[in-house]
Amino acid sequence: AVVVLAKGSSAAGTGAGKGDSGERLRVLCALSNNAMEVWEVGVTRDVVDATLSVNLYNPGHRSDVRAVAISNDSTVVATCAGGEVKVWNVGSGQCFRTVPSGYGVCSAFVPGDKHVLVGTKTGELQLIDVASAELIENASAHEGAVWAVSMNPNEKGFVSAGADKELKFWEFGALREEAGPVRLSMAVTSTVTMEDDILAVTYSPDGKLLAVALLDTTIKIFFTDSMKFFLSLYGHRLPALAIDISTDGALLVSGSADKNVKIWGLDFGDCHKSMMAHDDNIMAVKFVPRTHYFFSAGKDKKIKMWDADKFQLITTIKAHHSEVWCMAMSKSGDMLVSGSHDRAARIWNRTEEHIYLEEERQKELDELLEDSQAPAPGEAAMAADDESGAVTKQTKSVLDAADKLMEALDLCAQYPAEPSMIQAAMLLNLTPNLYFRKVLRDIRAHELDAALVQLPFDFVLALLVRIDVCLLETSELDVELLTRTAVYVTRLHHGRLAVSQEAMPVLRRLRTSSKRTLQQRCDSTGFNLAALRSMKRRLAASAHIEEGSPATLPSP
Repeated sequence: AVVVLAKGSSAAGTGAGKGDSGERLRVLCALSNNAMEVWEVGVTRDVVDATLSVNLYNPGHRSDVRAVAISNDSTVVATCAGGEVKVWNVGSGQCFRTVPSGYGVCSAFVPGDKHVLVGTKTGELQLIDVASAELIENASAHEGAVWAVSMNPNEKGFVSAGADKELKFWEFGALREEAGPVRLSMAVTSTVTMEDDILAVTYSPDGKLLAVALLDTTIKIFFTDSMKFFLSLYGHRLPALAIDISTDGALLVSGSADKNVKIWGLDFGDCHKSMMAHDDNIMAVKFVPRTHYFFSAGKDKKIKMWDADKFQLITTIKAHHSEVWCMAMSKSGDMLVSGSHDRAARIWNRTEEHIYLEEERQKELDELLEDSQAPAPGEAAMAADDESGAVTKQTKSVLDAADKLMEALDLCAQYPAEPSMIQAAMLLNLTPNLYFRKVLRDIRAHELDAALVQLPFDFVLALLVRIDVCLLETSELDVELLTRTAVYVTRLHHGRLAVSQEAMPVLRRLRTSSKRTLQQRCDSTGFNLAALRSMKRRLAASAHIEEGSPATLPSP
């Protein structure tokens, strides 16, 4: 985007200024990498001179925000994107530190809030000093990406999990380098190898349990002190990408690539509830401290708040313009930070406003109704055609009619040559073709077109085949209705039907049968009209004769 600024104005102004030597412009440019530049452009008769006067590069990220972390006192937020780590002041919203780093995919504040720990996609663990904005240590931790780090509640170390199937336990310590001050360092104390790649890891708040999510779709629970196996949680169809444990250690919540959130009890490892939470992969889940409420974030751009005791959705936040990659919760539970593919990190604060579930459900229903009323692609194409009717909106009766039509097509396709009594009763003791005609006739005329729009393409082919069979069977019943339905569906899905090898033979047969039956109906209608005209003439002649003849008495 480009805005022309008046000379000497701020970025909020617009206009142009003229100097003695010619026109002088200031141009504000918004670049695709999330940066902004102001250029001084001088224009004379022979020369165009452009000079960069102001630029705004550092405050925002230039790529996806893949990891966020909140300090223990909730005053500072760290975000990782591309090859840099930025540290932000929560109160002012200003970025006060930018540190070059590896491609960070996980992060955490070290106890004391003076350092940030970053796990990179190339397998390094990097320790960053916030005060000096320096990378003070870069340790080669894993052979694959470091997908997760979790601080030990004893504040003496942490655990890292990588794509090399290894869990590594680290401890912090003081290190004095030659001719240098004492600085914080980290060292591996033990390593545990898992059966598959590790995607997420977290300590329980009391530090007694360690939960590990593996690529094989399982979640394993271990005792922290001995790493003795405790529980294995099965149920996700795809790997769990995020896990978290409630403050009291009673519940574990997992979010998976199968779009489901599962709530597990950590006493016996039973699944309390499985809920379809998002429309795409779930990338992060976080419990609110000292409660059983939790947040989930997914690639569907939304953040949702849930009640893990009542298994209810509390509210939905349309958080970002693109996929939400990460999420962090403050120790107090009053602040949530999310990072997204839209290159933004957003801070969400808890307010005193009450949430009423009935109002939230009503909002969701209203949004769903608005979305459902948007025209389908085929419907929009038909609306653009001058000869087609107006675009109709979805209603419950329209959706019910489409469901009945699809059910009739399925029943007719599965009807055997020698049906049982139950199978015959399902078709009301009619033949498949008669039953199909009845269902089609029962749909209201003003709802038929809208119902046909809702049919998936597979049912469109089945519908055309059934209409062809009905037209071949007889030329007397519902010819106009069948032909009109076939023409509308063909026009609606013309693009896909024209390139479908399965559809072309059906369309050729349908063209032949429809022309034949319509011609027969036209011939029959013409014959009947001629007969009616003949009868009309005979009746008119008979009436004329009766008017002109004298009245006579009937013979005895």
